[in-house]
Amino acid sequence: IAIEVDAFSAGTIKEILPEEGVIVNSNGALVQGILGIGGESHGEVVVAVNYRKEVITKDMLNESHAGKIVIAGAYLPLEVFKYAQELGVHGIVVGGFDYDALSSILGYNLGVAVTGSEDLGISLMLTEGFGEIPMAEGTFNLFKQFEGKFASINGSTQIRAGVIRPEVMIPHT
Repeated sequence: IAIEVDAFSAGTIKEILPEEGVIVNSNGALVQGILGIGGESHGEVVVAVNYRKEVITKDMLNESHAGKIVIAGAYLPLEVFKYAQELGVHGIVVGGFDYDALSSILGYNLGVAVTGSEDLGISLMLTEGFGEIPMAEGTFNLFKQFEGKFASINGSTQIRAGVIRPEVMIPHT
């Protein structure tokens, strides 16, 4: 039975691994974060803040952000995360987030992090850590450079042997 599976990123099939998958070659920008939740998604990159030290607010989001990956600056308040989730935003990338808010979303305290299977309808990637922490200047500028481009986001994280970091891949030539 044929099964159609979307690739995480656009590219060219380099190798077929029988009964396992494929290896895809792709050029692009890759940004890895510290911690994330939510699985794979994709959308157009939209920078919602004016500068990397800015805290995103609800009035910076609207229906036009549905299906997009929103770059949110230094901090994401829980009520803004929930609002983005209601709007149908596919992903949010932010410098910092509150640990207690993360626990509230997950329904449990995050211990040794293994995430990515949460059914939230949105992926979240922290680039710096917990608290209000401005996104690194180079990271923020990279997202600004690729604003309007299609990207893939994966919030999956594993912090132990076989480390997996959340990431955003922006394919380009």
